[in-house]
Amino acid sequence: MNFIRGFSLTAGATGLVFVLGFVNQALLADHLGREAYGRLALWLNTVTIGSMVLGEWLARGSTYVVGTSKTRHAVLHNAILYSLLLGLVLLPLVFIQPWLDRTAATMLVVLLAVTLLRKAAEAIAIGEDRLKLYSSIPLVFVATYLAGNSFVYLMGFDLREVLFAWFAASLIAALLGVIFLLPGSACWNANTAIFRQTFVVGLRGATSVTLIFLMFRSDLYLVEYILGEGALGVYKVSTNVAEMMQRLPNVAGLVLLPKVIRGDEDNTRTTVQVARGTFIFSLLTGGILLFWGDLLLAHTFPKYGDAYLPLTWMLPGLLLAGFGSVLNTKLAGCGYPPVTIILPAIALLLNIVLNLMLIPKMGLIGAAISTSISYGFWALMVTLCFLRYSGLTPIEFLRPPATDGTINA
Repeated sequence: MNFIRGFSLTAGATGLVFVLGFVNQALLADHLGREAYGRLALWLNTVTIGSMVLGEWLARGSTYVVGTSKTRHAVLHNAILYSLLLGLVLLPLVFIQPWLDRTAATMLVVLLAVTLLRKAAEAIAIGEDRLKLYSSIPLVFVATYLAGNSFVYLMGFDLREVLFAWFAASLIAALLGVIFLLPGSACWNANTAIFRQTFVVGLRGATSVTLIFLMFRSDLYLVEYILGEGALGVYKVSTNVAEMMQRLPNVAGLVLLPKVIRGDEDNTRTTVQVARGTFIFSLLTGGILLFWGDLLLAHTFPKYGDAYLPLTWMLPGLLLAGFGSVLNTKLAGCGYPPVTIILPAIALLLNIVLNLMLIPKMGLIGAAISTSISYGFWALMVTLCFLRYSGLTPIEFLRPPATDGTINA
């Protein structure tokens, strides 16, 4: 599947996922209220980070191993076994942790294991360039989650029932991926050698991606710790809207990665052009949010009008982070050189320090400013590293597409 066709398919599906997810978040924010919505945001962030720390190597390694060899079934069987065993290992923690009731803690552990399996299925689909399947898994997840939360809303249920809806949606989406990836497997084919290869190959990429995610989302914990769950609920609404600017760069990176891994992209032309396109998209989206974001919030999150100011302070960093994400994909395809780990680690540390300094003084605006600065720093450093690895000069990088036919790397 060529890049334009694959990008169009994935962008369309991702756009639909975003719309459904946005509606879902608006429904939850309105129904739960600020404090409960902030608590849910913290749980979601924790499950996501847990799945990255314990299983992002599985996703990253699976894409590479499947993309370079015909080992889909062995990788899939390894992922199923690992997810089940990890869930069993973590369940005893439910009885010794002091923060949550056992039902909520059990649901979060099970969610972690199911999320790992769902992400592994998506990674295998990307490795085989099966973009229709890759696009379908998150679409089924968000549609099912929205249906479950609509029922919760109508019945007047609370946060515990939201967790059940979340689990059901994750399980159905994971099973969808497994069912479509299993055909052709004659027997159980878990393979320790391939498991080790997946771990070794995926570990560096997982470290890089996890650090980048922490750079983007670690501030949620600091907001909750310093300002409380109610303020976190408002801040989460700001990040919900801000994600509009990140969707297209994320899609572009996902479509580029398997092609870079397989060597389909033997020059930097596509990467540079996609980076330019995402910058223009981010610029247009940022302008819309700057001038009409308050109206958008008034119609979608009417109880969270104070989320607009933090949103505006996030925009400069998001504008830079968009094309930085695309360029980082090219670096990732070069084997995740050390800069893909060092740069997000520095940006994460910068984000934490700035948040600790600015949140007590400026509240949510301080958190947004800290986030924007760290995003911008990371994106600019990634751009400089991309120029170094590709051999491009800044003038060649900035040259309009109609005149860049000589770019090679």
